[in-house]
This record gives sequence, C-alpha cells and structure tokens, in this order.
Amino acid sequence: MISTLVALRLGHAVRGHMVNMVADNKKLRQRAQRILQDLTGCDPDSAVRALEEAGGRVKIAVLMLREGLDVNAAENALILHNGDLRALL
Repeated sequence: MISTLVALRLGHAVRGHMVNMVADNKKLRQRAQRILQDLTGCDPDSAVRALEEAGGRVKIAVLMLREGLDVNAAENALILHNGDLRALL
C-alpha cells in the first residue's frame, strides 16, 4: 500500500495505470498500448506508432498523443514537472 501511495505521489500512476514504464518486450508493449488507448482514446495503430517514436516510454507517448507534443517537447515537459505526468494532463 505504501509503494502504491508513493507511486501516485511521484506521478508514476495515472487513472489506475502504471505509466512509469518502458515497454521493452512484447508483453509490456501490449500493456502499454492498452494504457495509451485508455488514457488518450487513440486507436491501436496510433498507440503503436507513438510508443515506437517514444522509445517505449509510456509517459512520453501519452503526452505526444494527448498534447500533440513531439518527443523532445514531451521529455522537456516531464523534466519541468519532475516526471509527474498527472501534473501535465
């Protein structure tokens, strides 16, 4: 329970999804795709493309899809907000 609260405080979880992950294998890529579709309402192909462009980083892909940012702008936005995705959404 403590680790869940810490993850929430650090912005690693958004709407019940663990977004502080890098999808670097088939299982995680499938999970990340579902997370992106749920958080952004995008179609499966858009989720796959965003994940590829973001190097599998879910937080970056979410910002790209929801806010229309490119990879560099999404990275900079996360840096400015200490990695807290919820602060940006």
